[in-house]
Amino acid sequence: MKWTLLTLTMLIFSALIPTTSEAQLFKIINRTGLCVGALCDALEDEVNKDLPDADQSSYLKGMSNAGVAAVKGLGADYASNINLFVVGASVGIGADVGNNSMGDLISGDVKSNQFRGFGVNTSVLVGLNLGIFGDELWGYDLDDFTGFINFMKVGAPKKNGLEADVTAFGMHLQYKYIQPKSVVAGILQWGGVDFTSGFDYAGMDLSFTKSMSKTVSVAGNDGTFDGTAKVGAEVSTISIPFEVSSNVRLLYLLTLYGGLGADLAFGGAKSIANVTGNISVPGGSGTANLDLGSEEGPTFLTGRAFAGFQLNLWALRVYAQVNNGFTNDTVSVNVGLKIAW
Repeated sequence: MKWTLLTLTMLIFSALIPTTSEAQLFKIINRTGLCVGALCDALEDEVNKDLPDADQSSYLKGMSNAGVAAVKGLGADYASNINLFVVGASVGIGADVGNNSMGDLISGDVKSNQFRGFGVNTSVLVGLNLGIFGDELWGYDLDDFTGFINFMKVGAPKKNGLEADVTAFGMHLQYKYIQPKSVVAGILQWGGVDFTSGFDYAGMDLSFTKSMSKTVSVAGNDGTFDGTAKVGAEVSTISIPFEVSSNVRLLYLLTLYGGLGADLAFGGAKSIANVTGNISVPGGSGTANLDLGSEEGPTFLTGRAFAGFQLNLWALRVYAQVNNGFTNDTVSVNVGLKIAW
């Protein structure tokens, strides 16, 4: 499978709108006449085949976890060993992949109907080495600290039924616990050990509007629904990361880095669900109704590993990072450009 933007979009909405469902999210209420019996029951079943699974605790928790995962790596720099400053921009994509494994994702052999949620976010990053403010504070060398702030708010234009608005905001402090060391002069440098913490806010409104035209026949009578269904989630989470990381630079050009992290997460996802349209049944009537559930929060404590590489083109840095939760089913990738000194 080639990971194109179209492929990603199809995966997202195959998670939001699976091809099969045992759920009865779509209901026909206020029934009269022939709609009271099997005809409208069959019409309900037909419409529900194109709607999400009714287990909204899993769906909304997956959307919450994916929103948290999407911003990991956007709010700090783990590879540049900053002496003065860094500015950059990056994009993150997260997913609660359910029963899919990392091997499935790498090979492209994924089962899209097992995805529980998706998240996407983007951010601009600014970081400063605190040594510019002095030499020492409370017995600590300020050169060992770097502060970061990141922010972005983007609304994507509505296209093919898709609506998306994302917000990211974060502040982080990184402490150089062990200083970098040259292993082989001019060839290999170890970047030491960093501790990073702070907070990340991730906001995302993601929804998809689907037009439907369904007709069923029972005992010679036809029942029809013509209308639209809108499904999605409003995600708002705050997470507090605790991370330890290190890096190795080869020939100045390439830096490899990785680390372990734990996140405390708060907030949650609320479902977006409404349906409009007409129920047409001979000798009867009914009203379309859609309820996707209420609200669910992310996993409170998540452990994860992360790894990435960075190309160092003088002050310009190009990087990619993968985060893999090992206490839940989240995976995220972020890529970006930075100028660091």
